[in-house]
Amino acid sequence: MKKKLLVVFFFSLILIIFIYKKLRKEDYYYLPIGDALSIGIDYKNDKTLSFVDYLENYLKERKKKVIVNKTFIYEDLRIKDLLNDNINPLLKEANLITISIGSEELFSKLKSSNEIIKTKEIYNYIDKMFNNYNDLLYQIRKLNKKEIFIIGYYNPLEIKKENEEAIKDIYEYIDSQFKLLESKYEVNYIEINEEFSKQKYLFLPNIDNSFPTKEAYYYIFDKIKRKLIL
Repeated sequence: MKKKLLVVFFFSLILIIFIYKKLRKEDYYYLPIGDALSIGIDYKNDKTLSFVDYLENYLKERKKKVIVNKTFIYEDLRIKDLLNDNINPLLKEANLITISIGSEELFSKLKSSNEIIKTKEIYNYIDKMFNNYNDLLYQIRKLNKKEIFIIGYYNPLEIKKENEEAIKDIYEYIDSQFKLLESKYEVNYIEINEEFSKQKYLFLPNIDNSFPTKEAYYYIFDKIKRKLIL
């Protein structure tokens, strides 16, 4: 009788473990990492649907169980902040990671100059940002080999005749740095500056505020969606 009970017990235990592992496999973990763009702050400083919100809704329509961890989304998040934070435990389980960081610190640096010119200081600052970005992706890729999307930067500044060429050169340089990261770490780079520049009145209607509209956030989501493999 005892032997029968033991057999039943072990069989039940194996079955429970099997079901648990199967259910965990069906879970889809999404880890967004980002600043105000991941939150969805708009040009009126209100909260609107961000690309993260659109993406979460999209995933929930297509996956049985979606778990979204927004621990590492907060305003003014800088790249170097993440190098000091312990994000490792969250990285291992993530099926999808989106990263939108650095734009606010870049905007602040560009706005702090009365004139946007091709100064060594600006390019040195950009190089330092991307060195930190490189270190961050190196850490992430050690723990996670799945899909990662990095969101590029857009120009929120008013284009004038005297700064047009300098701004164009700066953002072309930034674009080249993102492409290097994309190739090196096999991530998906979402370039947005070109369309944001074309759709300035729709995406960035307030020249005194660097945050975009709901339509702009949807545009970012749509670019991710087109590349995302589920």
